[in-house]
Amino acid sequence: MKRLLLLIPLISFLFIDINIPFVGPYGNNNSTYSLQAKNYVRFGYLKTNFAPFKNFGNNFPETPQYYLNHPPLLQILLSFSYKIFGQDNNWAGRLVPIVSTIMSIFILSKIIEIFFGSNRSKLSILIASTLPMTIVYGKLLQFEPVLLPFILLSLFLFIKYVKGKSGKILLLLILTVIIGFLADWPVLSLAVLLGFLFLIHESRKKQGIVFFFIMTGVSLLLFIGYFTYTSSLTGEASTLSQAYLNRSFNGPPFHLPNSGLYFLKVMFLRFVVYFTPLGLLFSVLFLRKLVSDIKKSKLENKVFLLLFIFPLIYVLAFPNGAWEHPYWLFYFIPFVAISFTYYVSELFAKLKGWKKNILIFFLSLNLIFSFSIFQMKRVQTNKALWQGSFVNKIVKFINSDKEIGINWDFNDDFLRYKLDRDVYILWEKDHLMEYLSKNPRSWDHFVFACWANCSDQDKRYFLSIENKYKVLWRDENALFIDLHQFSSSSSAAAQESTQIPSRWPQGLLEGGTLMKDESSKKNILNQFIKLYRKLRDSLALEQI
Repeated sequence: MKRLLLLIPLISFLFIDINIPFVGPYGNNNSTYSLQAKNYVRFGYLKTNFAPFKNFGNNFPETPQYYLNHPPLLQILLSFSYKIFGQDNNWAGRLVPIVSTIMSIFILSKIIEIFFGSNRSKLSILIASTLPMTIVYGKLLQFEPVLLPFILLSLFLFIKYVKGKSGKILLLLILTVIIGFLADWPVLSLAVLLGFLFLIHESRKKQGIVFFFIMTGVSLLLFIGYFTYTSSLTGEASTLSQAYLNRSFNGPPFHLPNSGLYFLKVMFLRFVVYFTPLGLLFSVLFLRKLVSDIKKSKLENKVFLLLFIFPLIYVLAFPNGAWEHPYWLFYFIPFVAISFTYYVSELFAKLKGWKKNILIFFLSLNLIFSFSIFQMKRVQTNKALWQGSFVNKIVKFINSDKEIGINWDFNDDFLRYKLDRDVYILWEKDHLMEYLSKNPRSWDHFVFACWANCSDQDKRYFLSIENKYKVLWRDENALFIDLHQFSSSSSAAAQESTQIPSRWPQGLLEGGTLMKDESSKKNILNQFIKLYRKLRDSLALEQI
């Protein structure tokens, strides 16, 4: 019961903003996977062959656009939640990763209890629950939060099997690996790592070899089965290989000079941001301790080392994905939490008097750092909330047969999800007005947004579009126009203004985000956000 009470802080953090629109950093993931889940709700699981697809509308498509880069458990679980709680409730979608994250922290505490005892187990819950990675990305509709409890449960069952050699535990372990594979790929490497770990730990070599081949065989059969499944759906054998190439070395940052060093700098900075400075320090110290004790036969050392090697393999196998998405470091949560718990417990036991007070001081600063990262991410999301109300307003103007274009500064996946129809992005920036005049794709409506990556030229485009076309709905940050009707102020119709619209402040916060001028605010969070943006822009990243 006490363990469940200790989860209350984590639950409180994860339930903040649980029902806001799918906007802000990686809101496109929430929208994309929710759309695929709703297709399960609309058409059922047999008709879709249990495969998520990206088509729109209530009519089943002749050629579904399957999304097979990942196994489908995330979207299936989302569909269950939307069926039960309603498709219009954003919190119903976020509930799936929230429950998964809570399960992960609970199972991790049980693993720590096996090796470190009950007190450190309970401490680990509080530590893991306040890591920025946990509270920022623990409710993201993404594969990492959903897979992590299966990874930790597999490890928990593995420990039980090593200690007791029970056939029932082995069957439960294999079943957990199979279900975990339906959540995402990395569990395949985990199965092989568990087999190798048992092989080097087990004194009876024959039993170790048998277990290794069982786990490796399960991993191989799962891969072959999914490869056959995806190939039969698409008629192509290259579906999975292309998915891997897109997230490995095929693309940024490997087109840049000194790409290896640049990649390490980004990973280091993200580790500091999402696992805190003390989290990084304790992790390095704990890793060093594990390596120095590698010759010892303790099972705990090997298990903890595996919890570092497993996410490291994931990052190195998919460096492009890790570079683009901070949440690819999500699997490091267990290792950091264990490292943090170990050293905090050791230091509190050893330090006395003023030295203990200094430790408490630095732990408090570290906690403030975590909450600042969490609040900063909330600020980023809140600045994008206008897109939710904007889309709700323009829905009434759109008929089912209308074609819609948008520019580069609007969340296209969120718009598709809300309208349940495809929209098309216009990436052309130099001749936007000319393109709209010719309208080669025969769009009926166009959304022009200028808020996140907004230059002075973009602002002039905003005013030019407003002058030329009939505006069906206007927001401070965006216009929704009818490309077949022109503005009543025809004298200024085709003229591009050289004036920046007066409704925007001349001073933009670094990073280009349109917002009220907060230069007068000297609070710590505002300075923290400015520093974050400087680091982000210096590394040419969308998100640190």
